[in-house]
Amino acid sequence: LPPNHDKLPTGDAKDDEKTVQKNGIITIQPFKFKPFHDMYHILSLPDHKMIRVTSTSPDVEADDFCTHVRETLGFIRDHNWRDIFGPGCNCRIVYKRQAGEGREVDGGGNNVWELFDGYGTKEKHVSDEE
Repeated sequence: LPPNHDKLPTGDAKDDEKTVQKNGIITIQPFKFKPFHDMYHILSLPDHKMIRVTSTSPDVEADDFCTHVRETLGFIRDHNWRDIFGPGCNCRIVYKRQAGEGREVDGGGNNVWELFDGYGTKEKHVSDEE
């Protein structure tokens, strides 16, 4: 086990929320995903139509809602779950907030994250502004 395995998220929502707040760690549990039937049609829609078919509250969405939908659907289109979560869909992804870098959010901390394997290995730099 990694030396700080007791500080890694467990998969339990309440425990994981405390872990993120205390240690700045967030986990994406493995799941299978694939392109779906109408995905390509949705990607081709102009914003004013896309928001109507993808949002449960289209009148109050942020201006960048459709941009984020396109990014998410493009990721699903361009990637296979096996490449992200392993051939057995059993590899979780753990990100750790970088200390003292990035932009302040919600009155404290930053929003710059790096891929974290529990041993402190930095494999990939991820930011909400990328």
